[in-house]
Amino acid sequence: MVLPGSRRNEIRFILPSFKDAVQILKERIPGLHCVIPTVTQVAHLVKAAAADWPTPVEVIESEEEKFAAFRAADAALAASGTVTMELAIAGTPMVVGYRVGWLTYALAYPLLRVPYMVLVNLILGREAVPEFLQGKCAPESLANALSPLLTDKSARKRRSAICRRQWDRYPPG
Repeated sequence: MVLPGSRRNEIRFILPSFKDAVQILKERIPGLHCVIPTVTQVAHLVKAAAADWPTPVEVIESEEEKFAAFRAADAALAASGTVTMELAIAGTPMVVGYRVGWLTYALAYPLLRVPYMVLVNLILGREAVPEFLQGKCAPESLANALSPLLTDKSARKRRSAICRRQWDRYPPG
């Protein structure tokens, strides 16, 4: 599953790296199939990018389909944001990447006072979910982090269990 974000600039800056990571994974994992949940406001951009996607791909737009895909996915490659919490609650193992334009980064970086960007990691106070930001959001790095989740069932279960155990400490209400 690939979740490139819900904003136009996220699609512009993040989706190309995600697409290239999928190309690398396709060479390692025969039969790889991707689902890309998206939202209406950027669906046309995502569908245009998916037209020459390296694997069979299904672009979905409904919330119901998105949550069904979370439950069915072996792993997710996601942009940092609210979706990381949704994936964690669903127990879907993930790798997170995020990139912004150089000017935005240059202006924002000096203001950052948090050790992590991924909400799950901020809440847990540690890097439970690998995060690849800005220059580290490179296709090879993303593919290397995702590969064990897609090929090793025990690695996938361990990563899923980490999030599930942590959320058990934070009951709703």
